[in-house]
Amino acid sequence: MSLHEIVLDPTFEALLREIASDPRSSLLRAKRPRTLPSLFAREEAVKTSLTGLTPAERHLVGVYRSEAADLMRKVALELLFGGEASARFMSRFASLNVRIPERSLVEIRKRAEWCSGIDGGLSAEQSHSVTHLLRAIGTGEACSAYALASTAYALEPRSQTVLLAAIDLCCRDQHRSAERLFRQVIDRSLAENEVVRAWEGVSHIQWRQQRYKEALAADRAAALGRDEQIISRLNACAHALQTGELSDLIATASEVDERVQADHPAVTRFVQGIAQQRRRGDWLPTREAGVLARSLRNQLGGASARIVDEFVS
Repeated sequence: MSLHEIVLDPTFEALLREIASDPRSSLLRAKRPRTLPSLFAREEAVKTSLTGLTPAERHLVGVYRSEAADLMRKVALELLFGGEASARFMSRFASLNVRIPERSLVEIRKRAEWCSGIDGGLSAEQSHSVTHLLRAIGTGEACSAYALASTAYALEPRSQTVLLAAIDLCCRDQHRSAERLFRQVIDRSLAENEVVRAWEGVSHIQWRQQRYKEALAADRAAALGRDEQIISRLNACAHALQTGELSDLIATASEVDERVQADHPAVTRFVQGIAQQRRRGDWLPTREAGVLARSLRNQLGGASARIVDEFVS
């Protein structure tokens, strides 16, 4: 069933409201520990025997654990990918104030849903209603995907939930914390789509920190044996250029041209993003990249040539 068709069970909703109105309740309030490991390192879910639970919280854990965790994951996904903040993560050269065409937002959302394993998205009315409800359950502050994920994880520890938290931290430029969570997903998850997304996150962070060799390694890990990973291959080509290493560029350019059509929409969006962000001064080619791009611009063809052209001063 799509989230557009979901109606909260009245008993479940009433229980959430009861918990939200009880000042003694703390289970569903956003946790803010000083260190991330204490929040996401544990692998056991909260039990009904946990000391300090109110009767309503104990009932929620015993009967509606999965429903509550699933609801919070879905609202977290909506907060992450319902606006342009997601574009900063999905498109390595985009920023929060870049207008993304509606068609691209739809594609971003579909990709996000596939990667997270969450099917569908909340309607505007449902998102507002549920988010308002969860704000009441929380501290009274605006909900964040990270806060919702932390609460969902306490109910159901899943790598999927860690991934949502990491993406939110990444979009907030909290790179050290985000990378720790991305690598936790890589180490623990058995779901290929989650591991791929985590490697993409690591790549994004390394790029932002100008650690281009590390970003290239993450791109290669994300794309390894996966023909559908177009974005990772385009990123790899850009990162190889920034390193200035000829052998890396030849290898990544060859793979891009072999697997991706030059006129693929993803290539067009990628190149447009590079051009726009370079004009804004959000990134600049390294000196090595400029030299390499100028020397090879007439020797490459296809999608890689389109990328190389954007690195020519």
